[in-house]
Amino acid sequence: MRITIVNACHPDRHHVCAFRGTTFAEILTKAGHQVVLITPPLPGLGEGDDQTTLAQKFEDHDWTKYCHIVGGFKDGSLLPSVRTGKVPAPLRQMIIGYNYLTRGNIYHDWIGPSSALLPIIASEFKPDIVWAIFGNTSCWVMGQTLADTAHCPWVADIKDNWQAFLPYGLKKAMAHRFTDAAAFTVLSQAHAETYPSTPGQEFKSIYNGISPSLMVTASKTAKEQKIREEILITGSLYQVDVLAKILQAIASWPKASPDQKIVYAGGDTEIFDRAIQALEIDLNIQKLGNLAPNDLWQRQRCAKLNVYVRNPPNLIHHKLLELLAANRPILAYPGETDESVMIANDLKGEFFPCTTEAEVHQALEHSFSKNTSATLNFNDLQQFSSQHQADMLATLFTKIVEQHGTNL
Repeated sequence: MRITIVNACHPDRHHVCAFRGTTFAEILTKAGHQVVLITPPLPGLGEGDDQTTLAQKFEDHDWTKYCHIVGGFKDGSLLPSVRTGKVPAPLRQMIIGYNYLTRGNIYHDWIGPSSALLPIIASEFKPDIVWAIFGNTSCWVMGQTLADTAHCPWVADIKDNWQAFLPYGLKKAMAHRFTDAAAFTVLSQAHAETYPSTPGQEFKSIYNGISPSLMVTASKTAKEQKIREEILITGSLYQVDVLAKILQAIASWPKASPDQKIVYAGGDTEIFDRAIQALEIDLNIQKLGNLAPNDLWQRQRCAKLNVYVRNPPNLIHHKLLELLAANRPILAYPGETDESVMIANDLKGEFFPCTTEAEVHQALEHSFSKNTSATLNFNDLQQFSSQHQADMLATLFTKIVEQHGTNL
């Protein structure tokens, strides 16, 4: 198949927002499909692909790799200030409402300059299907427009919480704008529950999954793996007060060893420092910053306890699957969704979704006072790999294309 993916995050940002579009583009390409990935440019770089050379780019492309098309941003637009809240509230609300109602999104500074690329993609690449990933509705608008131009079906994907990302009063109206999608995929079942669907509407859950490189790492059993006396916190931290509660609970555990260390590996060092300062507690702290993936995974596999901060609007955290692959005890705070708990239980992971100090202490007691043994079944883990999830996505695409026909 010829597949076009629209995502709101450039692959070189190396951020979780890019993971879904980039990883599936890579896997689908390796499976023999021709894939075009459309994204905005990197932040601060407004230039996109030149429409006058795009046809030649397709002709020269090595289709053993996905083809990355970058749409540019319009200089001088007021929309970036609107999105970041720098415009006064009454005017901001008027601009947001106008752009959603007339254009279906608040990223017209990307959609507008990029629209000239779509007819060329339609005529030169001739996609059989378009998969548009909702991190904002601009991707759906672009996917819908491209599919209409190319006379092919499109699939609407929901990787973010619809209720959290759409303004109050416009949630149903915006959903109605995209009812022509041939199918809907969701990052988790919880995401489907946030969408104002019509009766009988079906959603196919496609998890981000565990990246192929991490699956290779997880399959290797380290017979003499040395476990460090450390609590490893990884990923985004979101809110100072929530992190402070975790650190306070850890500091108040009466059985803590003098050698026990709290290590943070991630880019939110400012939030981490502010949480420490707010508590004024004496902890053995180490900050590693952002680690290369292999270094991070190795560190996770050697921690007494892996910790991540839950951000409730995210509904499901990709971090959970990554930590399950490390096969060490996991603490999530505050709590977790039923779906996340079910996944961890199905994989026999040692998972502690904590909401109180006492529950944090129980997780610490288990992790530091017991010789925790490997329980993860690697064969069961395979179903949550990005490869398996991409296979399910390709099966869905094939079914839709067979029903619709191709552009050949």
